Amino acid sequence: MAKKRASPRPKSPEPARDSGRRQLFMAKLLCVRGDAAASSGAVVDRVVGVLLLEKAVETALNAIVDKFGGGPGEPTFASLWKAAQGLVAKHIGWELPFKAGVDHIHHLRTGVQHHGLVPSREDGGRAAAAAYEFTREMASQVFNVDVDALALPEIVSDENVAKALSEASALLEKGDNWGSVQTDARAFDQLLSVIEAAEAVRLGAHVPDSDVRSFLHDQGMDLSGMGLTPLQVAMLRTDPLRTHFSPDQSRALRALRRVLVEVATALLLGVELPALRRFRALALRPADQVTREDAVFALNFALDCALRSEPGPS
Repeated sequence: MAKKRASPRPKSPEPARDSGRRQLFMAKLLCVRGDAAASSGAVVDRVVGVLLLEKAVETALNAIVDKFGGGPGEPTFASLWKAAQGLVAKHIGWELPFKAGVDHIHHLRTGVQHHGLVPSREDGGRAAAAAYEFTREMASQVFNVDVDALALPEIVSDENVAKALSEASALLEKGDNWGSVQTDARAFDQLLSVIEAAEAVRLGAHVPDSDVRSFLHDQGMDLSGMGLTPLQVAMLRTDPLRTHFSPDQSRALRALRRVLVEVATALLLGVELPALRRFRALALRPADQVTREDAVFALNFALDCALRSEPGPS
């Protein structure tokens, strides 16, 4: 997006609460997506862009409310702004900035939702700049966080998953679509290992990863990118197929078992099965057959799965 007016960097960086960093990162993403759409030549894009930009501001305001406590009395944008302003004034003696710009965003959103008005490209561009400036300044003053440097590792708990996702994002920006997808697949496998380990602990069992992979390899099953609970692994170890069925029957049942594990993985993560299958298929494509659209999908899918697996508020 266009270069924004510089604001002072946090003088003494202190880590914000994990939930606060996630909210700021989400606000940043909404700003970036909204900026790309709000000044587009396409009417539909501008409508969507304005809605995204107000959601970006709302997300940033909710981060303030969650940090200090004391939400708005009414579920309206004006009440949310008033509550957030009161909290920052009380706790840090500060006033929320860019009020006129935020009012402009809200005015455009009201026009879209209540009157069917389409914002102009100029209005959309102004709104995008205001949303990003507000988010940057608020993050710096309230959370002591530099939004420009806020990246994926800030919102994903597992260090290895976060690192892989960050690498995938960097590769995507460099135009290495295939490398980005491969790194997303690595992040996904790591995520499933984390989930499996947590499930093992929950069930009071421990299944060594090397043991699991070795067993699956012996069975001729390529389940990279799939998660297995300890119960599933125990069922696989029994493997009555070779003992009780003919080779053809065994192959057919093994194929069915692969599908069932795939379905279980989709249910575990709360994602659509076609999306999971597309993601896994992309990791097997040759480099010259992976497009930027594919790489963007893979990164978004892996990130979505990582965020879905994050523990909720206590």
